[in-house]
Amino acid sequence: ATGLVGGAQNFNGSTAYISLPNNSSSLRTNIFTVEAWINLNAQHEWQYAFSAGDAGLDRSIIDFGEVEYPAGTKRFGGCIWPNAGIEGPADAGTYAGQWHQLVYVLDAGNNKSYVYENGVQTAVGTGVLPGQADRFAIGAKFKGGDYMDGVLDEVRICGTPRSSNWVWACYLN
Repeated sequence: ATGLVGGAQNFNGSTAYISLPNNSSSLRTNIFTVEAWINLNAQHEWQYAFSAGDAGLDRSIIDFGEVEYPAGTKRFGGCIWPNAGIEGPADAGTYAGQWHQLVYVLDAGNNKSYVYENGVQTAVGTGVLPGQADRFAIGAKFKGGDYMDGVLDEVRICGTPRSSNWVWACYLN
């Protein structure tokens, strides 16, 4: 698929996703940043750009993407289960056919998590990971399901909590 910068990965909303290796050490800590450019083909009730979970307990630990909460209200957001969920504003502009930069930052050192859209912080929450994630996915829930219907480009996962200035600079570039 054509991305914002060169090629990108198209997800069909029904079966396509990328499963990351279980040794993704950047995500096994309480300090990391996930950033991506997303262009939805259509809005759905729930669709995830990124998810991590505990296969043994069969539960999500982190979900990040388009959520519908409360019912009928679409927004970008992230959840750390079962401790906390943070969602961006209801008018976050999750319109199909437009590129959006989405960033999720977990900073356990400050007991904070942040959601950014298009370089601007839209939500802040508290909480740290409640367990050890051992399965990771891009474009769906960690074990499949809640598939993304759209295009992802420039996905970055790093083992440091990026600053708001870093997020803004990435958005401008």
